Amino acid sequence: MSTCQRIWIEAAGLGGRGQRYRVTHNGVTLIEGTKNPEFDSARALLARAIVGQVEVWRHGSNFPAMRLDVEKGRQTDH
Repeated sequence: MSTCQRIWIEAAGLGGRGQRYRVTHNGVTLIEGTKNPEFDSARALLARAIVGQVEVWRHGSNFPAMRLDVEKGRQTDH
């Protein structure tokens, strides 16, 4: 699949090392809790053979927070 995907990020809680985020994709939780939602999502999408562009949305926004390439984003260290 190579179309632009949309993921949604929302705060899931505050841990000892900072904010944790939940990520959903197509109405399904992709990641329950992460400190690096954008790049961890790229890795999770790639593991599901989803490539191409992904838009990162936050609830209540009228525009994406960022857009990235799944294959390039998965290579980013955190």
